[in-house]
Amino acid sequence: MGIVASIEEPKAIRAILVHFAKHGARDEAHYRPGPRGPPAAAA
Repeated sequence: MGIVASIEEPKAIRAILVHFAKHGARDEAHYRPGPRGPPAAAA
């Protein structure tokens, strides 16, 4: 996983944080898939 974007404009950051304060974050934003098993052995 890597960073693909960065929000640095203070006005935009403030707007995002105000939105989360009013509406909360969606549950889907915190979804993480379960662990995977080991890779299949090559035949």
